[in-house]
Amino acid sequence: MPMKVQVPRSAVLSLLSLAVAWSMVQPAKTFAQTYTPYSYFAGLSSSDMSRIQVKLTYGGPQNVPVHTIAFAVPNNPMHLASFAPFQRSGFDYTNDQIAQKSFSVSAQELKALIDSVGTLSAITSGTADPIGAVSFALLDTVSGTTKVFESIPSTADARTLFATMLEVLGNNATASFKLTAFGCACASLPTTPPTSVDSHVSAVLSGLRADRSTKGRYVGQVKVTNTSGSPIAAPIRLVVKVIGPATVVGASGGTCNTPNYSAPYFNVSPVTALAPGASLNLKLQFMNPSADKLDVELHVLSGPGTP
Repeated sequence: MPMKVQVPRSAVLSLLSLAVAWSMVQPAKTFAQTYTPYSYFAGLSSSDMSRIQVKLTYGGPQNVPVHTIAFAVPNNPMHLASFAPFQRSGFDYTNDQIAQKSFSVSAQELKALIDSVGTLSAITSGTADPIGAVSFALLDTVSGTTKVFESIPSTADARTLFATMLEVLGNNATASFKLTAFGCACASLPTTPPTSVDSHVSAVLSGLRADRSTKGRYVGQVKVTNTSGSPIAAPIRLVVKVIGPATVVGASGGTCNTPNYSAPYFNVSPVTALAPGASLNLKLQFMNPSADKLDVELHVLSGPGTP
């Protein structure tokens, strides 16, 4: 015959209190919805790009927030909350809270980006590296259904991803600039810099004048000439370092691997080498509301690598 044991009420209350306290200190478990394979996005047409959204989130250590990068075609407003149900447990998506549409890309650029990233098996596998710090995600909302792909690559694979994105979007100045700044902040850019060719070229800024159509804006022209006896290899980038409060407008990106030239740069000749004696011209714009004298340093970088 089973024996009945009387447990004091005070003991029961103590056990309940311990259980509640234990539940409060345990991290909440979240389960992401099922991800869509990358092959789905790779199979979409250029016309389908009007629905696609891309998000890059940094979830690693940071002293200040690294704003999430989000982009889509011009008339496609971002719906970043739609990514939230697919968040993986263990990755920090806090920076998504301050995200907004960072820039726009054309349907052709977005399709080319998806196709090019599609050649990177480490990304298209959709896995999450245990110490990966960057999330790359795609979203499509079609017929009321939200489809999301996400990859959290290793640092090495993230650098390959950024190299690919920057190559595809190299002619989109705003995209290049913001992707470079984001990748630099996340230590996700390829680490090999291009070659300095300052001793093989002359770079001269001339014709600097106030632009009467916009208060505080100044325009001028830089002429880059190959003064050596050998071709200057492409891509050719012009680094424009402004000393003082003025800023240069419309740069392709900002240097990250060339600390001596920490400044915005322009893609002067992305694919064509500069022959001996030949020149390239680039129009520059500066915002200089104080109208102080512009003090500008010009440097030229040549060949593959991340500035």
